[in-house]
Amino acid sequence: NNTIYFPKSITINGEGTYNFNYDSEETGGFPPYGTHAVDAWGYYNGSSENMARQFLANGLSYNDTTLAETVNGSYRYSNHTYASKGMLVKVSYPTGGYTEIEYEPHSVGAQVLRGYNTQYRPELESLSSLQTGGLRVRSITNYPEKDAAGRTTTYSYTITGGNSSGILLSQPRYGVKYRAKGGSFEGYVEYYSLHDIYQYAGTHIEYSQVTEILPDRSKNIFRYTTWHDYPDNFIETDPMSLPRLVFNSDMTIGSLVVYSITTAPSLVRNILTPVVSMQTMRGQLKSQTILDSSNTKVSERTWVIRPNVSSSAERLAILGEYYSFIPNELYAVEQMSSAETLIYPDNHVTSTIYNHYNNRGQISCSRKALSNGEEEITTYLYPQDLLSKAICATMTEKNMLDYPISVCTYRKNSASDSTQTSGTRYTYA
Repeated sequence: NNTIYFPKSITINGEGTYNFNYDSEETGGFPPYGTHAVDAWGYYNGSSENMARQFLANGLSYNDTTLAETVNGSYRYSNHTYASKGMLVKVSYPTGGYTEIEYEPHSVGAQVLRGYNTQYRPELESLSSLQTGGLRVRSITNYPEKDAAGRTTTYSYTITGGNSSGILLSQPRYGVKYRAKGGSFEGYVEYYSLHDIYQYAGTHIEYSQVTEILPDRSKNIFRYTTWHDYPDNFIETDPMSLPRLVFNSDMTIGSLVVYSITTAPSLVRNILTPVVSMQTMRGQLKSQTILDSSNTKVSERTWVIRPNVSSSAERLAILGEYYSFIPNELYAVEQMSSAETLIYPDNHVTSTIYNHYNNRGQISCSRKALSNGEEEITTYLYPQDLLSKAICATMTEKNMLDYPISVCTYRKNSASDSTQTSGTRYTYA
C-alpha cells in the first residue's frame, strides 16, 4: 500500500466548493512509487512486486533464427480493476448536483506490428478484438441536484460491424538477442529492459470513430485521423556500434572492441531502428455527423487538413549498444477547409470555408461561399505583419506572436467589389 494524496475540494469565491471522489480512495491498495507491477503499456496491474526480477529471469525468450521475442507468463497482462485505482469518479457541485464518470478498458480492432513476417518494419494488422491497457470513458451521468434523476451520456468506440475502431500503435519489445563477434569474442549478445526499448512517444492507442449518445438518444459521431491516414515513417538506417570495454581473464582492463553482427544483420538493423512518428497529424477531427433520436441524419461537417513541416533535423536514437541518426520532423496541422451540410426533407444545403495560411503557419484568410452567390472573406493580421511597428516588438517580448492584432470580415459582391461588414482590433495587456 502507498499513501496517495488527491485534491479533495476546490473553493471558488462567489461560487462555492467543488468536491472530488476517486476510485479506491477509501480502500487503498495503491502501488508504491516506482512500481514495476505494470502491464505492457505502463498501467498498474497488481502483479507481485518482485515481478521485475522474475520478468527478466523468466519472462523473455528469443528465437535464434527469426530473432522473435516471446513474453512468457502473465507479468505484463492488463488488469483494469487495478488500473482504475485513483481515477476521478465523481465531481460534486456547490448547487448540490454532481457528475459521475464510469470507465472501461481500451479495446482495439487493429494493431501496428513489428514482427518477423514484416522483417520488423511496422505494418497494420486487423484483429477481431483485443483488450489493452488503460481506460476510456464509458459514460458520464449528470444529476442536476441531490436525489434528482440522472441524465446519462454514453460513448461507443465501435464501427460498422461492431468491431472496435481502436488501433494499438505499439506492442512493446523488451530486448534483443543475436550473434556477434569482435576481437577474441564470438557468441551471443543479449540485453533486456523492463520497458519498451522502442520508447515510442505519445499514446499507445488511437480511435478512428467515437459515438456520443446523448440522454435523448440523439447521437454525435466523431471521426478522427489515425495510423490509417498518417502511418509512421520507417527509414532504414545502419546503426553504429558503441565500443565495448573488454576485461581480460585476470579481470584487468583490456581494450575497446567494436562488435559486428553475424546473425541476420538486416533483421537486427530493423529491430534497432525507431520509427519517425506522425502522431502530430493523428487524432485530428475529420468529420462530425449528427443523428436525431430516430437515427436520421440531421447534419454533417467535414474538415480537410494537411501537414506542414515546421522544422526538420536529425535526432540521436540509442538502442542497446547501437546508435543511429534518424529524421526528426515537426509538423504543424493546417486545416485547409471545412464544410457543413444541413439535411432537410427536400434538399441539402452545404456551406464550405477555405483557409489560407501565411509562411508562419497562421491562418491569414478564410473564404466562405454564401447561398446567394456572394463570398464572405475574413482576414487576420498578426504582429509579424507589422515588423516596423512598436506593437510587434512588444508582443515579441511577451511571446504572443500567434495572437491576431485585428480580424476583418468583408462581403464580396463581385470580382471587383467588396464591402467590410465587421472588424475587431485586439489589445493584449
